[in-house]
Amino acid sequence: GISIYGTSYFIGHDLCAHQRGGAELAALLRRISPTMAKCSALHSTYHHKIDVDNMKNEDDDPYGAPYGFWLGPQEIEALKENRELRMPWLLKTSFWVGGL
Repeated sequence: GISIYGTSYFIGHDLCAHQRGGAELAALLRRISPTMAKCSALHSTYHHKIDVDNMKNEDDDPYGAPYGFWLGPQEIEALKENRELRMPWLLKTSFWVGGL
């Protein structure tokens, strides 16, 4: 499971969002996968952007959400709606099955 996640993260984060394989490869990946395009665009918008308004005390994270790459769009949507992000049932089930 971790190998699949690591590979998908490398493709989505490094090759698509940060274009470490070149702009042509990143554009191809965005065309192939609308989900990857959305996650990549969101990551580019929020990546390492300091938000001092997010800090209510010195222990708060100045970078803020999203913290995950693949669940970034859902996390931002949940924040806008002022609700807690729930883990997708498929992901939750895979953790449960993997723990047996």
